[in-house]
Amino acid sequence: MNDALYLCLDQGGSSSRAMVFDSLGQCLAQSQLAVAEHRQGERVEQDAAQLVASLRSCANAAVAQLTWPQRAALSACGLVTQRSSLVAFNPVTEELLSPVLSWQDTRAAEHLPSSADDIQLIYQHTGLMANAHFSASKMCWLLQHNDAVKKAAQQQQLILAPLACYLAHSLLANKPILVDRGNASRTLLVDVAKGQWCPQMLGLWGLDRCYLPSLVASDAIIGQLELDDISLPMRLLTGDQCAAAFAQGELQAQQVSINMGTGAFLLSPVATPQCRNGLLNSIVHWAELPVYCLEGTVNGAGVALQYIAKQGELKDDALPLDACLHLADKQADALAQTLPLFINTVSGLGSPDWRSGIAPRFIGHELANHSLRVAAVAESIVFLLQRNLECMLREKPALQYVAVSGGLSHSDALCQRLSDLSGLRVERSSVVEASARGAAYLLAGRPAHWPCIIERVFQPQDNHPLRQRYRQWSTALMQQLQH
Repeated sequence: MNDALYLCLDQGGSSSRAMVFDSLGQCLAQSQLAVAEHRQGERVEQDAAQLVASLRSCANAAVAQLTWPQRAALSACGLVTQRSSLVAFNPVTEELLSPVLSWQDTRAAEHLPSSADDIQLIYQHTGLMANAHFSASKMCWLLQHNDAVKKAAQQQQLILAPLACYLAHSLLANKPILVDRGNASRTLLVDVAKGQWCPQMLGLWGLDRCYLPSLVASDAIIGQLELDDISLPMRLLTGDQCAAAFAQGELQAQQVSINMGTGAFLLSPVATPQCRNGLLNSIVHWAELPVYCLEGTVNGAGVALQYIAKQGELKDDALPLDACLHLADKQADALAQTLPLFINTVSGLGSPDWRSGIAPRFIGHELANHSLRVAAVAESIVFLLQRNLECMLREKPALQYVAVSGGLSHSDALCQRLSDLSGLRVERSSVVEASARGAAYLLAGRPAHWPCIIERVFQPQDNHPLRQRYRQWSTALMQQLQH
């Protein structure tokens, strides 16, 4: 048995975490700090220095919880970040030139190509759709609107860094300027088949290769993390959803993994990249060989509930999410009133539609109380997931089950709806932090015996009212898309 321990650093947007795992995926120590997000319209920014400081503080706090023998057993660390977040810095002076532009930031939509040929070319080369959530348009925006970035570019002292690159550069003693291929691929500048910066994409976006970090394998040893009491090699750099897919061990061909947090992301492994149906072709790990997944993206998951809270829909006496969904079931059974539907375009529509500029709205909500409107938002998340699952099933008809994780997966009623609508069993893990546990699995060398922790299984049930609402919702969404 491997007695090594692993320190996993996870920058998840709203908070930074450090967790120590053993070789069986058991968490032995952890620390977490909230970090600020600054939202204004389409802009979502963070302070890069705060992210670095919070990760270092969490790492020291987690290590401090260990016994001395446990500290001696620490063998390596890994860093997990949000994949499409971007920050600009000067590698000569170490000066930050911009805030972190979150993956949720869509200010740069005006820089997206409008030509159908360009959009198809991007899809063919990168496996991704041209979308303002990804980094290329953010890079163009910074070069056009940020004076410090423009000056640094003129002086050839500019790095347009995926967040993983900047955090690794700031945390590690050797100050590397590199990024793993999984994170890099979210720039829309990497050839998904070759795992290299793509000259055609650089030309299409008008970006210079010298602004970008070097590319490395996900499991490359990239430097040394110096903490208060210990020094560890960092030998994993990856994205949050990439790591989360491995939380229960090796990817299974018959499985779809769904991690439901701020957004919700569906991943299912494929042997080679294949561009179809508006789904993404994602690099989830690149060691000796690449690991690819079909990926579906729902932008409006947890953030949709935050959105209606800011709109005043969540009252002080609001029921918990499951209670709201159970109330909706009772109303549907009694046919007492038409339940509301929510056209969930919060943060823009992800796959398979890839549309922005459509305002979120309720349909048929005039008689509905706020609890039923909360239920409508939760159901809209399920409906968007189902829309993606239908696309995946066309590509992989042998899919058998869904493995869910993330904060929203704690809702029994939401998981049951997902099973009822998809006709697939839904397995919920008791793992709270899927990204960190997945990172531990990768750091441990992808062992054959990795405990799969299933807390509950939801089997599909006949739910005619839900299917009827899904049809009504789908019709309403298509009407919006045709405008």
